[in-house]
Amino acid sequence: MTTLPELRPAALAALRHYDRNLPLDSAESSEAGAGAGGAPLLGELTDEQVPAGLISPLGCGLINHTFLVDTAALGQNPPVRAVLQRVNPLFGLAVNEDIAAITRHLQARGMPTPLLYPTRGGAPAIDLGPAGVWRLMTLMPGQTFTRVDPPLAYAAGRLVARFHRSLLDLVHRFRFTRPGAHDLGRHLANLRAAVTKAPTVANLPADFLPLASEILARCDELPLDFAGPRRLCHGDLKISNLLFLPAPAADSDAVVGHCLVDLDTLCYLQLGLE
Repeated sequence: MTTLPELRPAALAALRHYDRNLPLDSAESSEAGAGAGGAPLLGELTDEQVPAGLISPLGCGLINHTFLVDTAALGQNPPVRAVLQRVNPLFGLAVNEDIAAITRHLQARGMPTPLLYPTRGGAPAIDLGPAGVWRLMTLMPGQTFTRVDPPLAYAAGRLVARFHRSLLDLVHRFRFTRPGAHDLGRHLANLRAAVTKAPTVANLPADFLPLASEILARCDELPLDFAGPRRLCHGDLKISNLLFLPAPAADSDAVVGHCLVDLDTLCYLQLGLE
C-alpha cells in the first residue's frame, strides 16, 4: 500500500472539498458551498501549513487507503474525528452514491452505520482524476477481530441479522455493480487452475498449495446454487468487516455487534452466498 507521505498532497486536496463544520446533510453542505457561510475545512492553509497531526494512517485494510482525520490539529473545539479513504479503482465513483443511499436507510431504521460526509458541492465523494476518488466518513466506535470463536460468531450472526432485517423494506437500484464478483463456481475454477499451474511458478509461497487444497476441500461441501430470493447484502462478510463493542456487563469479556463497515461490496445476493 502507498504510504501517507506519498498520498498526503492528494489527501489534503480531497479535504479542501469539505466544509469546516462537516455537516452530514447534503443540503446544508451544498448551501454552504454556494456561499451561505460555510468555511472550507482547511481554510486558507497551504499544504505546508497544515499540521502533520491532521491525517494519520488507520487500520490495515488491503483494498482502500484509509486515514484518520482529527480536526483537533486545526484547533477545532469540539474536534471531529473522521475516516478519509482513497477508494480503490476497482470500484467506480458511483459506488459512493449507493453507499450514501443505503446507509441513510440503515440510519433511519436505527441501525448504526458509517455515513458519508457530503462535499461542499453536495456529492458523496470527490474525483481528483489521476489522484483518485476520495471520500470522508463518520468514524464508528468499536473493535475488529481477525479470528473467530463461538461466542464471537454468535455476536456476529446477531449483528448481520439486524443488518439484513434493516434492509428488508429497501428497494435500491444500484448505480455501480461488479458482475461476476460473487460467482463462486468461477472463483473455484480459477483457484483449481492456479493449483494446476503451481509447479511451474517460481518462488511460489510455501503455504499456497496447502491453503488452496484446504479451501477447495471445504468448498466441495458447499452448493454452487442457492435457493431463495435475492436480498440486499453486504457482499464481503469477513469478520474484520464487523465492529464490536464491549457487552454491557462490566465483568464480562463478551462483545456485542455494533455495525458493518467496508460497504463498497453492497449488492443483491441470495443469503446463502452472503
